[in-house]
Order: sequence, then C-alpha cells, then structure tokens
Amino acid sequence: MKQEDIEKYLEGLMKKFENYNYRHYDDVEIAWRNVLLRFHQPLLHHKPAVYPMLPAPDSAHFDFSTLKTNISERFLEELVEEGGIDRQTAIEGILQHEVGHYVIHPRELADLLFQGHLAESYFGKKWQAIYAYYTDACDNIPQILSREKSRPIKELYKAMNRLAVKGKGLPPQVAQNPEELRKATAVDRLLAAFYQKQAGEDMGIVLEPELEGKLQELMAIEFDTSGYEAAKIMHFGNIIKDLIYTLPNQGGNGDGEPGEGGSGPMLGGISIDDFSNGQIEEALDKIIQKYGKERYGKIRDFAEKVTGKTFDRKRGKSEGKMAGIGKTNGLERNDDMIPFYARLSRGSGTYIIKKPVIVDTKDHYPAENVEFSPSDPLNRLNKFSTGGRILPGVTKRFKEGTGRKRDRLYRVPDCLIGIDTSGSMKHTREKSPAVGCGFTLARNYHANGAKIGVLNFSTESFMVFPTRELDDVYKALCAYWGGGTILDTEKLRHYFEQYRLMEMGKMRVKDLELSTEEDYKRLIERLSPSERKMFEQKAGISIKLKETKEAYEKLDTHIITDGEIYNMPEVIGYFNSIAGIARNVVYVVNNPKQAKAWEKLHLPNTQVLDVGDISDLQGFVIGRIKKINPARQGLEWTL
Repeated sequence: MKQEDIEKYLEGLMKKFENYNYRHYDDVEIAWRNVLLRFHQPLLHHKPAVYPMLPAPDSAHFDFSTLKTNISERFLEELVEEGGIDRQTAIEGILQHEVGHYVIHPRELADLLFQGHLAESYFGKKWQAIYAYYTDACDNIPQILSREKSRPIKELYKAMNRLAVKGKGLPPQVAQNPEELRKATAVDRLLAAFYQKQAGEDMGIVLEPELEGKLQELMAIEFDTSGYEAAKIMHFGNIIKDLIYTLPNQGGNGDGEPGEGGSGPMLGGISIDDFSNGQIEEALDKIIQKYGKERYGKIRDFAEKVTGKTFDRKRGKSEGKMAGIGKTNGLERNDDMIPFYARLSRGSGTYIIKKPVIVDTKDHYPAENVEFSPSDPLNRLNKFSTGGRILPGVTKRFKEGTGRKRDRLYRVPDCLIGIDTSGSMKHTREKSPAVGCGFTLARNYHANGAKIGVLNFSTESFMVFPTRELDDVYKALCAYWGGGTILDTEKLRHYFEQYRLMEMGKMRVKDLELSTEEDYKRLIERLSPSERKMFEQKAGISIKLKETKEAYEKLDTHIITDGEIYNMPEVIGYFNSIAGIARNVVYVVNNPKQAKAWEKLHLPNTQVLDVGDISDLQGFVIGRIKKINPARQGLEWTL
C-alpha cells in the first residue's frame, strides 16, 4: 500500500472516531488540568482527544484551527512499553509540548509565516524539517529551564530517545540497518543531548563523538529569548542541515530512493494548513504592518505557495475603467497596488464623530380610511368614524402612506479626500503614507455608510464624485501624476455644484473631464513671473470653494499633502469661509515643520495632523475640535 493511501485511510479513520469514539481517559483529564495550571490557564476550551491512530507521524498534534491537542493511543502505549515512562508523565509531557506551541513558540501565525518564509528561503526543500526542529527547540528550552515545567518534558524526551535508538516508527529497512538507523535519528538524538545539557543533569542520552561539535554550536543559540529570529534560524539550520535524513518513498519518486525533503521530528511539526483562511488573513494583516511592503509580498507569496490558496487578488496595473475620469494624459495608474493598501489600511483606523446633516428620510402619514378589522392594531383606529365605538363593517382605520422628506439627523457625513500626487510626494509603489492614509479614511467612512469622493491633483487633476463603490475610490487614490501642484478653482466649483445637484436628485454625473493642457496654461497665466518660477519647484493649491451650505455640511474635506503650499493665504481663506458649516482636516505628510506652521494658524473647525506613517491615524478623532479662546478654557465641542 502506498504512503498516500495509508494517510488517506488514517484520515478517514480519524474522522470516523471523531464524533462518537474518541476517548477521554481520566489520566488525560488530570494531566490537562495540571498543564493548564502550569501555563496559567490559557484560553484553550477543547479538551485533548485520544485516537487509536493519527495520520503521519502518528504521535501527537496541536490543531491550531480548533485549538485542540490530538494524541495517538498507539504512540502513548509505545512510550510506556518501549520508552520506560509512566503513562501520566507521558501525557503531561505531550500536552506541555503541544500547548507550548500555542503559548511559547511560534505562538502567533504571523511569526510562523515570517520564520517559515525565512527557513524556506535559506534551506529550500529541507526548510520544513529544519523549521519543525527549530520551533520544537524554541518551545522546549524555556520549559526545560522552568522549575515547574521541566520534569514532564525531560522525561518525554528521554523516552522518545529510547524509541529513536530502537528505530520505532521507521521503516524496517531503516530500523534493521544500524548505519541507516544512526543517520535517520541523528537530529533527534542531537537535540535530546542538547536538552540534557541545558537541563544540567544526566538523562541517559549518549551522543557519538562526531556530533559533539554540533552540540557545542547549538549551545551558542539563545532559544529562550525573542529577537534575531533570522540569524537564529540560519545558524540552527546550518548546524543540522547535513543531518536531515529522507526516508525511503519520502520526497522521492516512489522508487524507494531518498528524495530532497526531510523526515522531521518524532512529534511532527506545525503546518500552515492547520490554520483557517481567516487566521491566515489576520496574520497577513499583522505582517504588512510590521514588516512593510517588500517583505510582506514575499511572505504572502510563501503562504500561497505552501497552501495553494490566493490571499490577495492579483490585478493588472490598469484594470478596468476609472469612474469619474475622462482623458488620462500623463496619469500613471497603479491598480495592482490596491490589495496591498487595502490590507495595510485594515490594521489602522480613525474615529469619526457624527454631525447633524440634511438627509432624505421616510415620512409616514395617514393616507386614507379603510374598513377596520379586529386583527388591525388599535393605534390605527379612526376613533372619529364611529364615535369611539367599534362597529363591524362601519368602523374605519387609517391606512398608512409613505413619502419622503428632508430632515436634519445625526450621520457620518460623506467624505472628499483630496490627495496630492505631485512629484514631491512619495510614489504609490513605495508604501506611500499619503495613499495609506487615504485608504484608511475611505474604509472608515464606507463602513459608516457614507459615500467617498476623491480629488487627485497635480499639474492636472481628476475627480471621483462621492460613491459607495469602494473599488473606484481605491483606483483613484492609487493613481499618480508626478508633476507640480495646482488645482483649478473652476473645476472645484464645478465639482461641488454637481455634487449638490446629485444630492438633490436633479442629475446623475457619469464622467468628469480632466483639466486639459489649455486649462493648465490658463491657470499659469494668472500667476506673476516670480510665482510661476515658484510653481515649477512646488506650486500651490488654490482652493476657494463657495457653494450652498447644505452641500458643504454633508461633506467632510480631507486634504493630504506635504504642506508646501505657496498660496497659503488663499487656502486659509477657503478654510475660514466654510468653517461654520464644514469640517476640514489637513494631513501633512512627512513634513513636521509644515505641520507646525499649519497648527499655528489656528484655523477654525480645521484639524491638522502630522503624518509620518499610517499608524499615526490611530486614536485620531475626526470632528472633535477644541474652542480657540485664550481667555477661557472651554470643554471640547463637536460640529
């Protein structure tokens, strides 16, 4: 019978016993309570399960998707009968080791993915065996050095060492050949001797002289401390890689010859397949925050390679149509970066305070009188129809009609994100804090039921009207111009007028044309010669919006820029003109000097945030402004 057929049979056998015949022994219950107490009661609600047999390596296994430990009865009996350990200690040792993977190492899937990716990049096809031994060492050493936990782990590895030298669990052609048996158990015996040396006591483990040098090298690695994982994995792997043994019919071509993988430890390693898709997605969210774009991409590719699943939808650089855009001369689209920034933004957020805005609501009213039925609610009864009495066939009730009315209610307003993509801003493909900030704002407003618009500006500009189509917003935020910075006031006025008409239901806007080269020349002609020269370096934003109060009330304005605005007086005038009805936020990216300059202006109802990284948005509250009155210290208030 082939190895694949055996594993399928064992998996089927395990499922057969899962619902009605797995066994909870009294000694397992006692051992479980002891182990939980030693680990200070971790949140593991599933009790261990003992099965007659388990899929390879048929010993014990911690399932991270269910947080349950599975133990093979055959392996337990082997430990007691051949390993010379009492049953209670064997169970406690197994449970401590398996729970240690949850509590000590790797503990988090994000760390497992990062370290597994390192091992795979360093050691190729041997990475699984090497990383399995490494994570076992990181799990066991802190326990061996602990007074409370050391005894069960030491006794377990003494017993497993006895099984190893007897060739238990190995094919007959290996177990009955002394030389092959020595090679096949070299890493297990080396690590058992390492645990013996760390424990500082004789565990009866004898190591051949040629492995003593490797034992001394292992002593130089600090498995009980965190940090320097890349160096530790490389050092550990280089020590044992030439000892990794491949069993016949494992990793080869099924002809009995060794392949290129590795047999791994007796207790088995941790597989990424043990984790659910949701757990892997959460781990990737943590990884993108901790390690950045380039490393995240490599770890994601590693996870997809190991699991055979896709975790970020692959997109082309220019995929589909960009809503709200006509001509795209000089515009660089970066749609393939959307999955990266979408995941990056999930690890950050900001709080948005609701404000009273005019919205369309349902208006219920009594439309007509119809015959009253005993099953109708009494509050619909027309008490004037029969003088307060209920007369069958005569008494009437009000039939409710539904209309629409405009009312002022507390809502999260719609959002306009103005993002500067001039040449002085970091490119979208370089983990731009500006784009990350835009994605975070868009995601938060969208989650609160609001619509999001985008104003992407440089020497030219394009606009996306407020929409619930988040993908259209993301495409606009990822696009990049790379020129100077100017914003056509006429276009901006047009934008707000169209938005107002859309809200009033008078029209639907499809595409908005980009500012043309002629538009741009017309704008430049308005500047003086000195201003034109300044513009070539870093031109300013001219934002003077003056539209209806209602349109401004319903739209929070966010400007993301590096703050180098030439015509600042005009910008200040704009913020002052709408301060009574609109909320404005200016995000100054990677320019603390300009952020302080903006803060000193004390613009009413305008928040200024110095953004160096997307994480700076954490704890930021949109809509909470302090009154600016040097004479008195008032409470915070909200528009």
